[in-house]
Amino acid sequence: MLKISIASAALLLTSFVAGAADSALRIGDPAPPLQVMSWIKGEPVRKFEPGRVYVVEFWATWCVPCRELMPHLSDLQRKHADRLTVIGMNVRETEKGEATQAAVEKFVARQGPKMDYTVAMDDPAKKTVFNSWMIAAGAYGIPTSFVIDGKGTVVWVGHPVGSGADEFDTAVEQALNGTSDLAAARARQAEVVRQNAPRIRK
Repeated sequence: MLKISIASAALLLTSFVAGAADSALRIGDPAPPLQVMSWIKGEPVRKFEPGRVYVVEFWATWCVPCRELMPHLSDLQRKHADRLTVIGMNVRETEKGEATQAAVEKFVARQGPKMDYTVAMDDPAKKTVFNSWMIAAGAYGIPTSFVIDGKGTVVWVGHPVGSGADEFDTAVEQALNGTSDLAAARARQAEVVRQNAPRIRK
């Protein structure tokens, strides 16, 4: 009985890893360009500068966990301003009504210092950034964060809240120190793929 359980667990883990491997954007890959519709706050990020770490966090105005995360992202940005750029990427607005740039700009302005980092908006119709980052990585639920190291490489993707909060903070620190744990990050991506597969494959 125990042998069957171990074999089943091994098969399940293999399927998770295989799912992540099938993703178009994997841990260890170069980060895609940020082809945003508009930059709402902060300086536009035209490219990922060598030696600088980036957090690209996908959010929406209606997402409660996204709002709760904003002060922490702001703290990270202020603490590591010389080496880190946090980018809040607005997506999925049309799921809760009509998405307009003016509405997103108004929301960001109301947050003030709670949202003290760069903010961009994806095209709500074309979903260019959402598709090339989130869907390509097997992700859908928000908030989802990508950590990009100083070489422009994706070194972590996952939910930066709840059970993933500590992993996210560790991933940021490791990226800043040049010690990213890609094996652990691949396991996290496999879990993200498993959780989001039903929604992505509809």
